[in-house]
Amino acid sequence: MSARGIGFLESWIDGNVGEADKYGSHERAKKLAGKCAAEARALGISIEDMEQDQGGLEKMIYEAMHHGFDG
Repeated sequence: MSARGIGFLESWIDGNVGEADKYGSHERAKKLAGKCAAEARALGISIEDMEQDQGGLEKMIYEAMHHGFDG
């Protein structure tokens, strides 16, 4: 993981995972992960640069969907 990758992911989630995604499905998280990965690749950022030791991109987006809102 890299600081640039994590920064991109955090910014991407802030801009692309919204209130409508709150408590979304694994399928929605998978679609968002694919979109995020494609946009990152276009900027020269690999999935490995974004992923943390705790899990993959889809898991991190799913967790943001379920825990990233104040409710």
